[in-house]
Amino acid sequence: MMTAAPLLVNPFHTTEPIRDPADFYGRKRELRRVFELVEKGACVNVIGERRSGKTSLLYQIAHPQVQARYLLQGERGPFIYLIGGLVPPEPQGFYFEVLRALKEKEPSLPFELQDGKAREMELRQALEMLSPRRLTILIDEFEYIARNPQFPLRFFGFLRGLSLQYDLSFVIATGKRLVDSCPQEVATSPFANIFTSVEIGSFTEEEFQEFLACNGERTGLPLVEIQEQIRRLAGYFPYLVQRACWFYFEEWREQKSFDDQVHQRVRHAFEEDVRPYFDAVWHRYLDDEERQALLALVQGEQAPTRIIARLERRGHLWQGEILSEPFADYIRRVGLNVPVDRGVWLDEDSGNVYLDGKLVDPPLTAKEFAFLRLLCRERGKIYSPYEIVREVWGEDYIEEVDDYRISKLVSRLRCKIEPEGKPWKYVITVPGRGYKLGSGAS
Repeated sequence: MMTAAPLLVNPFHTTEPIRDPADFYGRKRELRRVFELVEKGACVNVIGERRSGKTSLLYQIAHPQVQARYLLQGERGPFIYLIGGLVPPEPQGFYFEVLRALKEKEPSLPFELQDGKAREMELRQALEMLSPRRLTILIDEFEYIARNPQFPLRFFGFLRGLSLQYDLSFVIATGKRLVDSCPQEVATSPFANIFTSVEIGSFTEEEFQEFLACNGERTGLPLVEIQEQIRRLAGYFPYLVQRACWFYFEEWREQKSFDDQVHQRVRHAFEEDVRPYFDAVWHRYLDDEERQALLALVQGEQAPTRIIARLERRGHLWQGEILSEPFADYIRRVGLNVPVDRGVWLDEDSGNVYLDGKLVDPPLTAKEFAFLRLLCRERGKIYSPYEIVREVWGEDYIEEVDDYRISKLVSRLRCKIEPEGKPWKYVITVPGRGYKLGSGAS
């Protein structure tokens, strides 16, 4: 049994990304691959589903200690980190955020920032000032940029041109392949061709063992002794492993031992806690073929080899098996009840919105949900601006909310449920009267 001094604070990461390299385990192969590509001047698309550790990986790439470990040619220039959901939703605001982050890293560069906006020429000049050093721009949640109609096709062409003309690499993180995360005009443009994909999924067996051994030593928690119970709960998926260990730490802190009752309590708490995660994976990240393959596996049937290989890369399977028993149980419970309704529908209890049976991602904000709920209340009915303001903002705002604010709300909602753009199929404008919910027909 381990003899380390007990910790008072639960050390396992379950909600926040991992910033400190000392707390980061595994992913050596993926880190090595990203740094090798960047050193060659390539751009990288890090692909991983929700809770797969994309953000943590980007934090590690941006950390000088990790760069010193993996960059074969030493430090070649600044790495800057942006979050797609936080950058201003238009090109000049994006350029400004790039320059602001670059100025923080390289304050001696002779350029000034002002007004929260920057032009293409100003970004090019900054790259020329930085030359011959390489700039690496890490962009998390790139879908927020790719799907935003305020970023025109020319913007993506400009980014591609920068990567070709200057010593500049983009490392972007998306939940799916870039070509599946962008509107069709972006996905089929030359911009998508500059990226090499690096997928992140499960721990390897060696990484799993390293995680348990190192954390057991520093916590005094005998994780190696209960590794089989952890494996049955979490498989090798890092987030699930962290979560299982979190619950075991809570029990160990009180009991200092494990018995059947402790294992049962941990399993019950774990299943309740990760159910929303399983729900997101099932509805948001798996396609019909993948769901059918997982259903076949839990029923003891065979599934197509190519689908199994894809699910293994993404961390859902290990050598063709679903190691997480709670995930397998979840699939048995809900797999035969996947929403099949065509068009848009809402789940009032969970706040989820489905489009043709698939969960809309990213999720709607409270105001977007309230607006869509109004349109769905009586499908086909035209709702006036007055009715929309009363439903979304409330009676007290009738005189304050103008048509511009309503149109911005409409634009944001369309961006999420109609990513292909015009002609609009669901949120239909009726000139001079208001809005109604369409049937989905072109």
